[in-house]
Formats: sequence, C-alpha cells, structure tokens
Amino acid sequence: MKYLIITLFIFCTLVVYGKNIQLENLEKIENLYYLKSTKQPYTGEIIGLHSGKFYNGYKEGFFFTFYKNGKILSIKNYKEGKLNGYSLEFYLSGRLLKKNKYKEGILNGEYLNFYNVGQLMSKKNYINGKLHGQYLDYYKNGQLMSKKNYNYGELEGEFLVYHEYEFNEVVQIKVKKYYKNTKLNGDFLLYNENGYMIDKGFYKDGKLEGYYYKYNNKGKLIQKRIYKDGNLKNDLTENFNLSN
Repeated sequence: MKYLIITLFIFCTLVVYGKNIQLENLEKIENLYYLKSTKQPYTGEIIGLHSGKFYNGYKEGFFFTFYKNGKILSIKNYKEGKLNGYSLEFYLSGRLLKKNKYKEGILNGEYLNFYNVGQLMSKKNYINGKLHGQYLDYYKNGQLMSKKNYNYGELEGEFLVYHEYEFNEVVQIKVKKYYKNTKLNGDFLLYNENGYMIDKGFYKDGKLEGYYYKYNNKGKLIQKRIYKDGNLKNDLTENFNLSN
C-alpha cells in the first residue's frame, strides 16, 4: 500500500507541474540525457510510461515505470544517474516480483524474488555487486528447494538441494555436494524421496575422483566404478547383482 501511495503522489505531481516531456523526447549521449535537438543536459521532469526527474542530464530521485494499462511496473531511486537505494519491480497483477538494493549503481544488500502468487522464490545477498553469504531457493509451495553459500561471487562450501512434496511438508535432502572456489570438491551424495542414498562419489577440483557408487531405491549397491581426473578407469559393476 505504501508503494502505491508514493506512486500516486509523485505521478500526480509530474502531471500537474511537468511540461508533458516523455522519455521518447530525450536522447542519451555518454550517460547523459538531452532534450532532442539541444546541446544542454536535460533538467526537468518526464511523464508517461516512464516518470521521474532529471538534473543536469542525470536521473535523480524516484523513477516510475508503468504497464500500458497504467499499473506500476517498477520503482527505482537514482542519485546522479546511478541506482541508489531500494529498487522494486511488480507483476501485472500488482504483486511484488523483486526487491533489491543498490549503492552508487552497484547491488548491495538483500535481494528477494517472488512468485506471481506472492510466495518467496529466492533470497540472497550482495556485497559490492557480488553474491555473498547464504543463497536460498524455494518451491512455489513455500518449501525450501536449495541452500548454498557464496564467498564474494564464488560458490563455497555445502550445497543442498531438497525434494519437493506436494501435500506433506517433509524436509528430505535430494543432493548434497561441496564447492571450493566454484568447483565441486568433496563428497557428492544423491538421495531418493524416501531418504535412501542412490549415488555416492567424490570430486576433486571439479572432477570425479576415486570410487563412485550407485544404489537402487532400496539402498542395495548396484554399481561400482573408479574415476581418475574425471575419467572412468575401472568398472567393477560386473561383480554385483544388477537386478532390483
């Protein structure tokens, strides 16, 4: 509601005091906006599907973008032409699509994405334009889809993926793996919806290394292989009963 009130207030102000200048009447040259056929950076307001203020050719303050039916599409804030502060985008329905924050044109802070039903889709954090910290993804029903970590833009540490359950909210790991410097490093484990492990291996610098095991849906070993630098070196499967 507060976003709608801000939108209506500023939009009405632009209509009353503006000179009917629209974004199409401006041209951008080397990051500065000019009124077409002039040599002076534009200072003033624009109205229409894109509404906001310019000062010495730079976007300044709140800028609004609208759908053709008049509904709000985005609200952004600028300082000397750079995104600064919170930035919001909306679905045509009016529900929030994404919310993030900028500092001097660079992503900084929490970044949220939403499904069109209002459910949170993902939650992450940026520092100086780089992903940093915990990154969470959610299924449309609200259940956790995945959990991972970034260290200044690089995947680092444990990466978990969860099964989705339509009716019962059950927390069951689907994939467990580990990253170091954006590369797979360490144990790789895969589970079915009943919690049985169906794959087990090990990665080194992004490549399979050593034994890799496969199990059936009841936990019985059905395949055993040996890898070196990501290449299959030996298949020991023939020693097992492959029937389920």
